Amino acid sequence: MGETLNKIASIFAESAVDAAFDEIQISESEKVDKAIKAVKGALDKAHTGTLIYIKAKPLHNVLSNYCRDNAIQLINEFVRKYENFINATTPITGRYVIYAKDPYADKSDEHIKTDIKFTTLIVYFAEISEESTKAVVSKALKGIFGIFKNYNIEMIPSYK
Repeated sequence: MGETLNKIASIFAESAVDAAFDEIQISESEKVDKAIKAVKGALDKAHTGTLIYIKAKPLHNVLSNYCRDNAIQLINEFVRKYENFINATTPITGRYVIYAKDPYADKSDEHIKTDIKFTTLIVYFAEISEESTKAVVSKALKGIFGIFKNYNIEMIPSYK
């Protein structure tokens, strides 16, 4: 009888070790999954940052190779593109878009360079805002549509 109890105890011990080993494997796997997710998130953010920098690169270039006419033209292009964002952030920035025949006729080169820098910030903030909005909407949609994961939906009928 003692031998039978030892065998039973041995089986339980092996079972407990196996269960513990499985649990360790699962938690290691989960750690790796979390690490991969974090790295992917960092890469996505770095990629997004690079894309935003590329969008603002002409503004950086015009500052390093300053030419008054090119700078004014570039400011005008970016202001037209980001007009809604500039006007939406007026309470924060104190700036808004106005249209004039030649708004820089009586402005100094330093003033134009300051406007280039401000426009660069607008590009960064507008693009970051857009990317953040996309991420929030994407996460919300995944949450909403995630409830359908348990259902086997092969098609959604529609009428033509």
